Amino acid sequence: MMSHCGMSSRFRDPGTTWLDLLNDDVLVRCPVCDRLAKVVVTPGEPRPGPFVAHRLICPACGHTRDWASDRITRHDDGRDPYFGLPLWLRRPCAGHLLWAYGERHLDLLDDFVRARLRERDRPPGTPSSMAERLPAWIQSAHHRGDILHAIEHLRRILP
Repeated sequence: MMSHCGMSSRFRDPGTTWLDLLNDDVLVRCPVCDRLAKVVVTPGEPRPGPFVAHRLICPACGHTRDWASDRITRHDDGRDPYFGLPLWLRRPCAGHLLWAYGERHLDLLDDFVRARLRERDRPPGTPSSMAERLPAWIQSAHHRGDILHAIEHLRRILP
């Protein structure tokens, strides 16, 4: 990863898909106490992955909930794909909502927005990357300062 200070000259799309980001813990707001909770791969699952059993765990109040399905929903409004809960990392920005599932997602957004040159070097037929699916307002240099300010705020509330 690049350092997250100053402008980077180049972003090389690593090809990370939104499903890849779900291999990490997803940070959400607990539906009971509104504090930081995590959606994690259920302990005992043989492997990580977006379609294995997941569990919501709130360390603050002890609330848990299990998810086991073969369907997840990609929300573009700052909710997690398993339980539909508001993400912990979300902030109004440039008339929109900036959000991230977790630290790796936030790092990718930061690297993408800071870059003056954005390169995609992936073979045809590979799934769309997270960077390719970013909305136009995030891709626009016009909002760079606002987005970087919002990212720095979100970094401060990472666990």
